Amino acid sequence: ILCGRNVKEVYLTYFSQANEYESMIMNAANIYEFGMWDYTVFKLPAIMICIAALAAGAVFIKKLHDRKKFNLRMYSHTALWISWTCFMFLPSMHERYAYLPALLLGLIFLVYKEKLTLACMCAFNVSLALTYATFLSGGIDVPQYMVAAPACISYCVYTYRMFVSGGMLISRPANRRI
Repeated sequence: ILCGRNVKEVYLTYFSQANEYESMIMNAANIYEFGMWDYTVFKLPAIMICIAALAAGAVFIKKLHDRKKFNLRMYSHTALWISWTCFMFLPSMHERYAYLPALLLGLIFLVYKEKLTLACMCAFNVSLALTYATFLSGGIDVPQYMVAAPACISYCVYTYRMFVSGGMLISRPANRRI
């Protein structure tokens, strides 16, 4: 949408794909591994929760943007948070939707050398590796909620740091590390 695609086209594409699988998750380590599997019950509430989270984040981010304190670092963290939020909360996510958050975590760490970003990247990638191991081997003896736990915990820590403590969105000199 931000790059010029038609709003209707973007959302219709997602809804058609979400209805194709009729599953809350497909080889993805997100919050739905903790027992919220019933697609007919949780599909609409999941979409509404995601929209609410994105709207709340947008309000906070808009306040910073209005104060002219938004820079490339904040845009990077915002892009990561938006893509990660969609992966964690939208129904019918597969592992391929984790590529963007995983890539952005790595890029942000390489550019800004933030220890928290490194920790979140490691935890998220452990979940992804276990997800792929389960998918490719036909199953491993680790309960799926334990596979999802590092991804969910790292998302919560990252979100807390970004919005509650303000650590990710506060403008700092490039050489300062968090």
